Amino acid sequence: MCHQDRIILVLEDDRAISNLMCFVLRRQGYTVLAASNSSEAIRLGQLHPADVALVLADVWLRNETAASAVASLREQNPEARVLLLSGFTLEGLFQDGWLEPGIMADGSTFFLQKPFSPELLLRVVESVLDRDGVTNAAGWGSQEVSCNVQRAY
Repeated sequence: MCHQDRIILVLEDDRAISNLMCFVLRRQGYTVLAASNSSEAIRLGQLHPADVALVLADVWLRNETAASAVASLREQNPEARVLLLSGFTLEGLFQDGWLEPGIMADGSTFFLQKPFSPELLLRVVESVLDRDGVTNAAGWGSQEVSCNVQRAY
């Protein structure tokens, strides 16, 4: 399957995880831009303001959260989808204040808990990018916690 017209921006500070995700996505035909911090991600987004279809962002980077970068990237391209990643549970991220309530209310922001397999990553990315598939996926509701992508599989 060729996805050359789809650009995915990966924001992940762990080089091994970033390299693996980029490899898996590129092998599937996606164009992938990689950033290891928020400022790099924002710069890449500015270079491709309307072209980024999906932002894959680790919620917690070394000394920052990805929230400001994601907000800036969404301002640059409101059509972009966002897939947040974390080793913490979604509920824990809300309780600890790393994610703001309402971040998933627009229906274009989703969550995938680490660790995940390359196969699951591809299934989730394809589902998130498939607008009809996302709105019709069983178990995905309007409440933030029900948008946990792993629960759909």
